[in-house]
Amino acid sequence: MLVLASGGVVGYLHRTGCADQGPYVTVWCRMGQVYRVNPDRITVQPADRWDSDTRGSTSCLSVRMPRLRPGCRVVALGSCFAQHLIDVLCKVGVTVNDHGSLFYYADEIVNTFTLSEHFQWALCEDDSRPNFLFDGASRYCSHIQDAASARAGVHDTLLAADCVVLTLGLSEVWRRRDTGRVAWHRPDDTSEHVFSVATVQENTDNLRDVVRLIRAHCQPECAVVLTVSPVPLNATFRDMPVQVADTFSKARLLAAVDGLLTELADPNVFYWPAYDYVTRQEDAWEPDGRHPKMPVIRQVMDEFIRLTGVTMSGVA
Repeated sequence: MLVLASGGVVGYLHRTGCADQGPYVTVWCRMGQVYRVNPDRITVQPADRWDSDTRGSTSCLSVRMPRLRPGCRVVALGSCFAQHLIDVLCKVGVTVNDHGSLFYYADEIVNTFTLSEHFQWALCEDDSRPNFLFDGASRYCSHIQDAASARAGVHDTLLAADCVVLTLGLSEVWRRRDTGRVAWHRPDDTSEHVFSVATVQENTDNLRDVVRLIRAHCQPECAVVLTVSPVPLNATFRDMPVQVADTFSKARLLAAVDGLLTELADPNVFYWPAYDYVTRQEDAWEPDGRHPKMPVIRQVMDEFIRLTGVTMSGVA
């Protein structure tokens, strides 16, 4: 459709319905530049079952994603929202976090420092970086006594992975006063730690390190999917309302992901907009204001299944 103004043709408007993008993606072309128009709302069609050919679609947010082929192996790490993805992928027949007992902490790696240290520990056998286990007490080793065997299992699982999904949780961290290293979680004794907020540059550097390690040690074509959890902060140590602190925290993570994608221009690094799916939907939250409603979570996970082309049998 041509759009006219007093000065002539402004551009043309196209509502595409191609299979890759889904219906109702409004695209403008003006002065030789193509851009997309923000929709009035995120419309999600109901999804009754995972193997349906008419699964729910938040298609106006469709993005480029890796295709999950038969027999593929996925590693999923990150904040609590990652566990929903793990559950769904297992239901559709994808192998997620092989040697699953070794990845019991998969949904607790909530900041990018811990994420980077985890990959250093697992792929480089870097014993100087056991910090992700906890600062001081080792929760990991309390569950698995033989840490060397546990690391070998995690190492082998990462090397065999076809896709690694990293869900980023927050930017608020606690650093040791003497070394500056970041604790996995808020330590029980904060006298030896100082609270801070990871900068965009720090988050970008940490994520770059993770991608570099994956490229150096894992399969050459291993896909890396970055996403940001929509679950907001429950509390903050900053002198501001928690809602504002959460916005700033997520903004730093989103800016880091955007910057890294632009910098790397790696066709096998992707952004999955779980944060965008949830926060732009109407009536998405439980009464506590922190947890997305289960139908919304299901719709978001359903979109991941749709975009990656996986079916109930795990066949793309």
